[in-house]
Amino acid sequence: MRSLFRSSDASGAGGHSRVLFRLAQCVPFVIILFALGVEVSPAHAVITGPLLAAMPALAALTMGPKGTLAAAAGAFAVTMITATLHQSWGGQVSSNVRRSR
Repeated sequence: MRSLFRSSDASGAGGHSRVLFRLAQCVPFVIILFALGVEVSPAHAVITGPLLAAMPALAALTMGPKGTLAAAAGAFAVTMITATLHQSWGGQVSSNVRRSR
């Protein structure tokens, strides 16, 4: 008996789309590792914070809650590691700070 949703033919575009979907699931984690490499390298002038902030949203497109949580945890870990490594805790200064007279 044939299924309504799956074809009996195992070859074809279905196999390729499955592989592409699996590759798409790896993209957030590859970008997180790339950001870690950039931040740990001696020339870490590139700011990767906005890129890391987008990784949970990118993971949510192809993965469920567990994959999204894993991407968020990975991005958070890279942020904490690099903030500790470069001693940049609280390094941003707001331009709205009032000067005392």
